[in-house]
Amino acid sequence: MFSDGVPETRLGKDSALDSCPVCLAANVQSRNRGDGETRTTTKPGQGLSLDFSFAGQHSKNATNPEQMRINDCMGVHGEMCYLLLHNHATERLDGACRQSKAPPIAWLKKSLTKNVKDDAKDRHVFMDQGGESHRSKAIRDLFEKEFGYEMRVTGTGAHHQNGLVERANQTMDKAIRAMRIGAGLPVKFWPYAFRHFLRIKNSALPR
Repeated sequence: MFSDGVPETRLGKDSALDSCPVCLAANVQSRNRGDGETRTTTKPGQGLSLDFSFAGQHSKNATNPEQMRINDCMGVHGEMCYLLLHNHATERLDGACRQSKAPPIAWLKKSLTKNVKDDAKDRHVFMDQGGESHRSKAIRDLFEKEFGYEMRVTGTGAHHQNGLVERANQTMDKAIRAMRIGAGLPVKFWPYAFRHFLRIKNSALPR
């Protein structure tokens, strides 16, 4: 068998996302990144956005039906949340799955040492007011004293002020759901989907 020419395709507003059963089940939608002052960064690590995403929590009261549902979100190795670090200049995402929202000092230090260029001036990092981020003295000391970042904290409930990583969180959540549904895997495998999507996303970026 052979094909004669290019097959006809339907062009217009409809896309593969409108008909793919996996994408529909995962509610995957494309979102426009938009413009803003954070797009003026030119050096890797000059502008960053940090955020945690909550997957579930552990409780001793495992007989509570609602708590049992939340505990079902736990990863294979007890992961309950993940953090994302968005590099404004390169659009690279770094991330890690965590068993708690304790400040990830060692991971952040390793990521910053690897990805921040010494000639990046006017360094700034966006984050919310959570205890695992801005309210943590260890986090503030790491960014401000050790790496010379200006802390730009979002207002209460003003998630749009940290839009780059908040949008990345939405993309990550739906990507995890799509990969699980497509592979027929239970929720506990979400950390593997998380790491796999990070590799896919970053591999598509210009080097």
